Amino acid sequence: VLLRLHDLVLDRLDEILDLTIRESGKARKYAFDEPLHVALTARYYARTAQRHLTTSRRTGVTPLLTRVEVNRVPKGVVGIIAPWNYPFTLAMSDGLPALMAGNAVVTKPDHQTMLTALLGAQLLEEAGLPEDLWQVVAGPGPEIGPELIRHADYVAFTGSTVTGRSIARACADRLIGCSLELGGKNPILVLRDADLERAAEGAVRAC
Repeated sequence: VLLRLHDLVLDRLDEILDLTIRESGKARKYAFDEPLHVALTARYYARTAQRHLTTSRRTGVTPLLTRVEVNRVPKGVVGIIAPWNYPFTLAMSDGLPALMAGNAVVTKPDHQTMLTALLGAQLLEEAGLPEDLWQVVAGPGPEIGPELIRHADYVAFTGSTVTGRSIARACADRLIGCSLELGGKNPILVLRDADLERAAEGAVRAC
């Protein structure tokens, strides 16, 4: 399924770019990395699944007499809350390894970029993913987010630090794991010999 998704994303590159640009407002050259990232992520995990998931053996507490086997098991339902600024890749990429590891995925994209996320789900279905294994839910974050956290077994969030703190507390209350990519933690370093005009333009564009 993931290898077929890789091919579908590349085959329908223009369609994905057009929709990403329409919803996010970014220039085409900056939107280009999104479908490529999704395609490469799908291909990477398809080709390395066995390495990531195969049972591995470790030395036990008493060498030669005992041993330990490490088995990786699915979490269950992985909830993804994605932002508007990378609408295709952030709605898709974190969910692909979750699928490969045997989980279902429910993604809540930003309300401004619903169509891009729905296109990603459609491509997964066309690639042969079983129906309903990847769900896209729509609605305001303050209403949908808490419900997603209440029913998920793991949560991935990209967004503001304030919201990330709230999500971390809610996940801690349920004793479920989460990954948080939060704003405000990406510094820019401008060295003494830098072209200040270019650095300023790059900083504004990156924000």
